This record gives sequence, C-alpha cells and structure tokens, in this order.
Amino acid sequence: MFKRAVHIGAFFLFLLSSCVQVKEVEKEPAVLKVVPESLSGESWRPHEIKIMVVCDLDAEAELEEAPWASIIGSEVTGNGQTTITIGLELNDGDAPRTSFLTARCGKSSVTATFVQSGLGAGLGATNFDGKGGSLVFDELKYQTSVRRYADGTVDSRILYPLQEKFIIFKGLPQNAAPGGKANLTLFQNWFDGVPFQSENEMEIIKIADGKIWISDGDAVYVLKY
Repeated sequence: MFKRAVHIGAFFLFLLSSCVQVKEVEKEPAVLKVVPESLSGESWRPHEIKIMVVCDLDAEAELEEAPWASIIGSEVTGNGQTTITIGLELNDGDAPRTSFLTARCGKSSVTATFVQSGLGAGLGATNFDGKGGSLVFDELKYQTSVRRYADGTVDSRILYPLQEKFIIFKGLPQNAAPGGKANLTLFQNWFDGVPFQSENEMEIIKIADGKIWISDGDAVYVLKY
C-alpha cells in the first residue's frame, strides 16, 4: 500500500512538473546595426531610399509616424541582412523634413535618420552642382531683375555686383505653367564646375508670389518672374 502511494505521488509530481512552463530567456543580438545610419539632402522629388538592417537574430523595423514616408518593401538578402525600401513623397514645402527608421531585436534597438530637402521658398539655387551646394539670395549683397521681350519671352537675373557674378536665365515663357517644360539658356559665372553657357529643357515646378521654380534634374532655381 505504501509503495502504491509512493508511485501515485511520483506520478502527480511528474504531471505537475510537466505543466509548469519554463520561461524562455529573451535573447539579445550580438550584432544589430543599420546601414547607412543617416541620409541627408535627399531629393525633394518622389523617390525611394534603401536602408539595410544587419542582425544575427530576427529583427523588426518600423518608421516613425510620417505621412510622407512609408515602408514599401522588405527583402532578406542573407547573412542576417534585410534591405528595407522606403518611399518618399514630393516635398514642395519650404523646409527639409526628417524621419527615422528604428530596428528592434530583444531589448536592443538602433535608428537610422533620413532628411528630405524641401523645394524651398527664397530666391536662389539648390543642388546646382549635383552635390547639395546652394545659393541663398542675400538682399544686402545681391540684386535681381526681370526683362520681358515683345515675343513674350522673359529673362530673369540674379547679380552679385561687388564680385561681378551673375546667373541669367533666358527664354522663360511668358505664360509658364507648373508641370510644363521650357528650353532655356543659362549664362553664369557663379558656380565652379558648371558651364558658362548651357541650353537645357527644364521643368517648371511652381509659380507663386512673383517667383518661378524651375528644375534641371535635382537642381532647383527660384527666380524672380
């Protein structure tokens, strides 16, 4: 009888131990990083950027709430690497805007920062050299003027009299409209590495407050109009 009781007790201890779940220890990654950690001066145009998450464990990535940016793709490329594709919408505002991609694994996290340039508001030029260089109109140093011709075309100029520098756009249409294009001639001696004279088909982005925004690729010029 005693042996039977022992067997029964052992049986119930076995059942009790089998019902107790061992709490799984949360693992921490040995490697967790994002590449690149920051992107600055992204174009104001709608486009995509890619950020790679590197982790030896499964990681989750999410964007800080930003209505102008969204994750549109995620591709595992092997060796603990996942490439996140982020779509950026048009930024036709005055100022740059910033958002963040955060990758989390266990209790660890790492963040990538990206900044999208704005179309801008003041007279001048942005990214004229293809490397993010800019010219901000200084009312104390620079002058601007517009010349209109009988055929309806318009010339717009930005001048720096003290240093004899100039930017002259010739051939702007009188009735320009956003979304249209115009064949323009640019004369300039302001920017190193940019030809003195060039002829290009440029896009008309915006017209407001006596100004016109035109672009040559990612370069944007804001001129009196």
